Amino acid sequence: MERIKSQLAVYKRAAANGMVEPENLRRIKALRTQLAVLDHTRVQLQRPSSNYASVRGFDFPLASGDEVERLEKTVRQDRQVRAEFVRYLATKNSTHVDLVDCFGLFFADSSMVNYNWNGISSHRFPKRAMKTYSIFTDCFQDAWPGLGLTTDVLAFKLKRTVEKINNRRNVQHSKRRRKARMIKIVEIE
Repeated sequence: MERIKSQLAVYKRAAANGMVEPENLRRIKALRTQLAVLDHTRVQLQRPSSNYASVRGFDFPLASGDEVERLEKTVRQDRQVRAEFVRYLATKNSTHVDLVDCFGLFFADSSMVNYNWNGISSHRFPKRAMKTYSIFTDCFQDAWPGLGLTTDVLAFKLKRTVEKINNRRNVQHSKRRRKARMIKIVEIE
C-alpha cells in the first residue's frame, strides 16, 4: 500500500510540473483504483465478523493454568458464561477443523503444562485430569454436535492434543539446551 502511495505521489509531482502524458494519467487512475480496493479490504478485515463471539472476562487463548481454572470455575457457576464459551468455541471452529489443530485458539501451550486426560502423573509433575473439567468435555461436545464427539472420541483427540503440546515443549527445551551447549563450546575455545 505504501509502495502504491509513493508511486502515485511521483506521478502527481510529474503532472504538477507540467509533464502530463496520457500514460501517466492511466497509471494514476490505476493506482487510485488499487488504493481504493486496498482501503476497502482493510476496512472489511478490521470490522468484527458477524459471528464474532467472546467470553466475558477472558482473553483467548488462555495463557496460564490459573486462567484455565478460573474459566472452569466460572463456567460451572454461571450458565451465561458457559453459553458464551460454547458459542465462542462454535464460532472459532465453524469450519470444523480437527480439535487437535484448533485447540491453540482456545488454550496456549503454556496453560496446558499441568493437564492431561486422566490426571495420571509422577509425584514430581502432578497433572490435573481434563476429563473432570466441564470446559474440556461438556462444552466441546455442546459446541460441535455435528462432529460426533463422543466421550471416547473426545478423549482420543485431547490425548493427541496434549501429546503434541508436550512434543513442542520438548523440542523447544532441546533447542535451548543445544544452544547453551554451543555457547559454552564457543566460550571455551
